[in-house]
Amino acid sequence: MNKSIITSLFTEPWYLDKPFRVIGNLYADFIMKNKEKNEAEYLASINYFPYSESNKKIAIIPLSGIVRKYGYGSTSAISDLLDGMEQDDSIAGVVFLTDSPGGMASGTGMLAEKIFNFKKPTASYIKGLSCSAAYYINAATDKIFVDKNADWVGSIGTLISFVDWVPLFEKFGAKYYEIYSSFSSEKNKSFRDLVSGNPEKLREEIDTYAKDFITHMQTFRKNMDEDVFKGGTWRPKEAVKKRLADAIGNLQDAIDYIAQKSKINSNQNNMAEKKYPKIASILGLEVSLKSGFLFGQKTVNLSENQLDLIENALSSNLTDETVNSLSTDKKNLEQKLSDNLNQIENIKKEITASLKNCNLTGTGTIVEDIKLLSSKVIEYGRKDGEIPTSVYSSKDKEDAPLENDILTNNYKFLYNK
Repeated sequence: MNKSIITSLFTEPWYLDKPFRVIGNLYADFIMKNKEKNEAEYLASINYFPYSESNKKIAIIPLSGIVRKYGYGSTSAISDLLDGMEQDDSIAGVVFLTDSPGGMASGTGMLAEKIFNFKKPTASYIKGLSCSAAYYINAATDKIFVDKNADWVGSIGTLISFVDWVPLFEKFGAKYYEIYSSFSSEKNKSFRDLVSGNPEKLREEIDTYAKDFITHMQTFRKNMDEDVFKGGTWRPKEAVKKRLADAIGNLQDAIDYIAQKSKINSNQNNMAEKKYPKIASILGLEVSLKSGFLFGQKTVNLSENQLDLIENALSSNLTDETVNSLSTDKKNLEQKLSDNLNQIENIKKEITASLKNCNLTGTGTIVEDIKLLSSKVIEYGRKDGEIPTSVYSSKDKEDAPLENDILTNNYKFLYNK
């Protein structure tokens, strides 16, 4: 585990919303997700949507989880991505797909300024949370769309957490010494004052972060209600009223905004949605095409020509009767799968009960637990008087199952050796 990450939890200023102030939540979301990730895996999470009849594409950058300064998906990584996208003529603009409670103060302001000065159109689509550091970043974009079912927006403010472990250590007999050089009287003074019961110097320090935050907000978004600077959060409709967001909308709205600002395929933005009933019937969801993108429960990156080919192929080979039949088969298979899963759960319960009766501890996997029970059955079967003696001819004995195959083949008898 990275020691510097643990240190930052307790010593650095955070732009973070209230549900994540609990250290346990920070640990779960920040530490566990901070494991080394393959760079290709992160880059693969960034979607590029091509527009029909255009060589331009729009980048969708995910902004999720705890915002941190370094690592894949961090403010530094996004900043580097934007440098490349700004020079890439095929990129028309960027949408930030956001669901984050915020995170580290360090690095957030720098990324926000880069977005604010980005030479291409930018937009944000808030699908869950956009709080504190995450909102700091979203506010720098040209336009903010918030989903009608999103959670909370805002939390403009700064906090710092600090735990003094010394009393706990001393309770168990430890002695803690901290000696500063005679030339270092101001070193860590704010934290030393805090331990002594005076938090004012530390509060003054984090106030500088809060002031930077508010100043940027007033620069990025004009006419915001003054009360948003106190750290409150609001649901989507109220967030729009407070000027924290520009409109209730979805990802498609953000994409259309970039297209309009980039002046690409402007004629398509006024086109009616194109329906694909055959594809929709097979997928079991509503499917339509607008501005060159297929939208269902999830966004699918297919061009209009590709969709037309699929729809035409389905139309020529699938009748309504066939589609209905496939749909029925799908439901039947789903029911069989559900029944089988229930049966497996019942078997697991029976195996667990059998292990308990035999005073055995299972391994957690069905195969290993069955082997364990099998060995116990064989052990009991070899004991005198444990089972009745069965008489076999030599031919019967040759045909009898091997001991290791007894449970596997569902045989429940043993023969005496």
